[in-house]
Amino acid sequence: MKKLIKPLVVLLVIAAVALVAAGLLITRSTHSSVTALRQEITQNGDPLYFADFQPQSIDGESNGYFHLMNAKEEILAFNDFLMEGFNGESEVNFNDPKKLSKSNVDRLVTGIEVHKELLDQIESMAACEQYQADLDFTEGMFVSLPHLNLFTSIADSLQAKTVADVSQQRGDEAIRNCISGMQISRLLMNEPILVSFLVAIGLERTMLDSAFYVISSAPTSAESRAELALEIANSAYGSGVVRVLKGERSCGIQTFKDIREGNNDLLEGADASRLIPGFGFERAYLNDDEAKYIEFMNAMIASAAESHGERVRVFAEISQEIEDSGFRFMVTKLILPGILAVTEVVDQLEVKAGCLQVILRLQAEGEVALEDLPEDPFSGKPLLAKQTEQGWTVYSVGVNQQDDKGDLGTLVQNWRQKPDIGYGPALASPFGEN
Repeated sequence: MKKLIKPLVVLLVIAAVALVAAGLLITRSTHSSVTALRQEITQNGDPLYFADFQPQSIDGESNGYFHLMNAKEEILAFNDFLMEGFNGESEVNFNDPKKLSKSNVDRLVTGIEVHKELLDQIESMAACEQYQADLDFTEGMFVSLPHLNLFTSIADSLQAKTVADVSQQRGDEAIRNCISGMQISRLLMNEPILVSFLVAIGLERTMLDSAFYVISSAPTSAESRAELALEIANSAYGSGVVRVLKGERSCGIQTFKDIREGNNDLLEGADASRLIPGFGFERAYLNDDEAKYIEFMNAMIASAAESHGERVRVFAEISQEIEDSGFRFMVTKLILPGILAVTEVVDQLEVKAGCLQVILRLQAEGEVALEDLPEDPFSGKPLLAKQTEQGWTVYSVGVNQQDDKGDLGTLVQNWRQKPDIGYGPALASPFGEN
């Protein structure tokens, strides 16, 4: 028995040395890979860590954030009015304003008159060309949440004001509300934060829907409709997507850095040594995970300018590789899935913007050549248009990739569930034009 102990000890020592050597080799290899990927990011002039997005000083009067803070109390007060004045009444839905009762509309008109100063403050914010919130990005990705709540309330305020203006047949004023909302949404899109971008997208979509409601329900001037068409044409959703994806990439890299340093609660306070303990393999594991995360994000950024179909293919490959990875890429699995659908949301917004532009052209020119319709990002072909006795419907085939004859679904369906996406029916010439 004693004769066996010495060889066993030797074998154990050799095995331990081999494991340490293997750990060092694998760690060095994975470290080289992730270092090269990080260097490529910095060489392209992009921030590596989320904390690198530091606010720049912007003069107050030209900074939309300055006006947002000035309007904060009025925004909250009007939000309280909406909650107290309508909450609990099932028939109240600003997304379906034609179903509002007369008493609700009258209450809304009165409340807006009381809070009319708010709309002046929102106009001042919309007139700004720059937006820089007073944020410290070293505090993490959720640092923007407090001021984003104000943007959500601004969307509600402008939507409510639009409904009130339409009820009084003040179509041009209603269009002005929608344009202000679009201008404000573009300011927010400049933030490199996913949640900020999604709030901006939501505000823009609300304003597009409200604008279609206005031109379908109230007399408007050709000048106002032309101004609305120009504002829609000024959209740059694609550049916003790239900016926010780069911001999310830096946020993910920051997460890996914090985990290594034990400063992140993503894994319930676990530091790297608790992921795969021993022999340096935990460092190799994190390096491998981070490298794959950066590769995935680079692929998504590169595909942002590609067609919807190409992005679907890229995202499907990423999702499949994650699904097949077993115990690898655990951090990537936690932080990546919510990012995959961002560009699809933008496709849906571009569809709505394109459809509304066509309807505005129909109202301005009386007809539009079908071959001149904008491209449908979901099909890669021109948008579709259908004319009935009720008017024109301009639409996209949507996610299901099939022409459902302009069936735009219902309000209770989300955009993925709607058969087609678009607007209509709308008259080629607006009624009661002034």
